[in-house]
Amino acid sequence: MKSFRILGLMALSITASANAAVMNYVITGYATGSNPIVSTRPDSTTDVVSSGGPRNTILTSAGAFVDFTIGNADAIVGDKFLAANINALPTVATLRVTLKAISGSGTELMLARTSNSQGLTDIGTMSILLTGLNGNDTTQINSATFQFDWRNAANTGALGGSNQMVFTSYDLDFGQRNSIPTADIDIYGLASPTGVIVTTSGSNTVFRDAPPEGNTGFDDPLGAYAFLTVAGDNTQTITVDKTDASSAFGNQLYMFSFRSPSPLITTIPEPSAALLGGLGLLALLRRRR
Repeated sequence: MKSFRILGLMALSITASANAAVMNYVITGYATGSNPIVSTRPDSTTDVVSSGGPRNTILTSAGAFVDFTIGNADAIVGDKFLAANINALPTVATLRVTLKAISGSGTELMLARTSNSQGLTDIGTMSILLTGLNGNDTTQINSATFQFDWRNAANTGALGGSNQMVFTSYDLDFGQRNSIPTADIDIYGLASPTGVIVTTSGSNTVFRDAPPEGNTGFDDPLGAYAFLTVAGDNTQTITVDKTDASSAFGNQLYMFSFRSPSPLITTIPEPSAALLGGLGLLALLRRRR
């Protein structure tokens, strides 16, 4: 796995491995027979106002999944948060997101296409909301693990091929943490300056909000990171939780996009020795295998 961070709001270069293409994917809807995981209340909504609540979430067991239809956004021209309507794009793939584990007594879930998540209205992205615990039980920690499976357009099997996908995580704040198997990551990047700390824990790479934990907006690179999947790897796993025990029982909102270039982490060629000397802006270069 490789990581790069350079000064200013320039960010990680994400380029495809040899014989692989980086896909520019957006969510265009739900596959036939699939629906969002969302509250069944009469006033239910996928709009997450402030920190969200019972209008959004529902008790959900491991094994539940949502199948999203995926389109290629290469032909779309617009602002970086995709104001254009994308529903008419042809389906080129299916993304199945499965809840593999969830913890915390009373923890509820929303897993849906974004409609308005604290100001993010890019319907090409997905939103995950975990609610806080019921009562004052401070012995349980809200966390959930999700598996992302890239499937073919007909949703009958794996996508196949050696393509790579870009995951961008928005608005990592208030002690939020994403843990991803290092084997799922080809290369990752941050803005610089950044509000995200990257560490390793066992076989995982961990992205977390840097203390002092505070609020960032969905369009703020300080709370964002992006990673490129390994060529030909059609399954990724992400565990979401909080690191701050004092707020680990509160609601947690996570938003992910799959566009290339990333809306917050821009793409440039991987720096060669000559380019590094020419830029004069390299702040950190770290390679890990």
